[in-house]
Amino acid sequence: MFIEQVKAQLKKMSEVEKEEWILDQAKVLHEYEQMNFLMSLSGAKRVQYMPTLENIKLFLKDVEQGDIYLEYETHYYEYDDDGRYFGDWKVWYNDPFRAMSYLERIFRGCHDLLLLQEYKQVEDILDMVCNLEFEVVEAPDSEDVYDGSPFFLSDAVKEDLLSVSANDIGTDWIKAIIHLQEEWGGLDLAKRLVKVFANPFFKKLEPSILVGEKIPQDLFSNMADILEDQITDIKIYLDKNFPKNMFSNERYRYEEILERQKEVLLNIHERCLGADNGKTTTKSSMLADSWEQIKGLFKELGSYEYIDDQVEIEEISDICDELMDPNKLGQEDWELRKSILSDIIGQYYYDAYGCYDSMFDLSRALCVTKDEFLKFADMLNAIKYYQKEAAFIYREYGREDKYIGYLETHLDKDSKLYVELIEYYKKDDRADDARQVAEKALVKCKNDLTDVYIFLLIDALNRVDCEQHKKLYNSAKRRRMVDMNRLEQALTEAEREE
Repeated sequence: MFIEQVKAQLKKMSEVEKEEWILDQAKVLHEYEQMNFLMSLSGAKRVQYMPTLENIKLFLKDVEQGDIYLEYETHYYEYDDDGRYFGDWKVWYNDPFRAMSYLERIFRGCHDLLLLQEYKQVEDILDMVCNLEFEVVEAPDSEDVYDGSPFFLSDAVKEDLLSVSANDIGTDWIKAIIHLQEEWGGLDLAKRLVKVFANPFFKKLEPSILVGEKIPQDLFSNMADILEDQITDIKIYLDKNFPKNMFSNERYRYEEILERQKEVLLNIHERCLGADNGKTTTKSSMLADSWEQIKGLFKELGSYEYIDDQVEIEEISDICDELMDPNKLGQEDWELRKSILSDIIGQYYYDAYGCYDSMFDLSRALCVTKDEFLKFADMLNAIKYYQKEAAFIYREYGREDKYIGYLETHLDKDSKLYVELIEYYKKDDRADDARQVAEKALVKCKNDLTDVYIFLLIDALNRVDCEQHKKLYNSAKRRRMVDMNRLEQALTEAEREE
């Protein structure tokens, strides 16, 4: 409507009036806006505030050469801002060159270029920018060193350095590609789309947004084939270059890419292949009818500006309570139940609608047999956010190998996971592996390490390594988060058993 009004007004204006209006706008510009206005007037720029393509390329070159970088800073804090005991490290990243602000101008500019139908320029720019790697240097005042790993845009999202939505950026890129699809063959189009969806930067973007669009019939199948090949290649690369107990940031990065690819593949299989204009056809049943009713209530909840105590939440809870009969649900078709599980997981248990508890309980009730629970765990495991949840289901239903695999790949700063993995290794007589995990915990963890020290000290006693035992004992005494009374008691009991 607005554009039509502008067109109508321009028709009423003479060339002299149009020129006078342009000059009036130029006169009131701030000095720093004048060059952008001139470039826009000459056609060198379509979006005034956005950097030119040449400047973007120079920026990317400076980032690649390390002339533009981020700073890593960390300090140990005994107490927090409220004076309470904290006893841990805080880490943050500085942006001395305001690179993130520059990127935000690029991303907002690409959105405006999309509105101006400059699809090729949007695709070219986002293709260059969205796989950016920043070098990170240690800040002058930092109390600890940086490990040297590169910093990606997905890391910028985790650290809240970008104010623009990664999902919106990815959606703009997808729209540009779809508008340009006639320029590429079907397979090349699938490769370009996979490149976007599989990027960890766009972790909430799903291929199912393409359902109902005018796209080649075999697009989703081609995307699935490409992803399956990429997943296989990365698994082979990880097995070849990173032994199970070898931890590195490079390995973590490849695992992050792998998990994102698995999420995308799951979405294609569950939500895209066989979809008919976005609607999945299922036979009529009590469960199918109830789920349609629940989805209708979710739609109503989605129309509210704020989710509080709306009556629809209680209605959804009541419907779920009626469905919680495993004898009845077990008679429902597994493909229907699996489709609903996919919806629940894909919508993060509808937590944004205030229905997490109901959806969580329903998801457990939808699985009846051991095999179904394990398939549910596979679905959860394809999404990084739910891998811990999947791991507990694996452990509960006899797949300890999967649970151990989770522990091995998720050791971070929580000593409890290390202790649990140590116990599994001890049970399997893998003393060397247990020792390596315990030694890693001493480096990585800042919380309670009492059980880790107990294991290492008893292990040193069993190996009659007196020097190592002495070093470990002295190290334990220096750690504030070690219960020396419990440690002494455990050592005394171990010596008695000998």
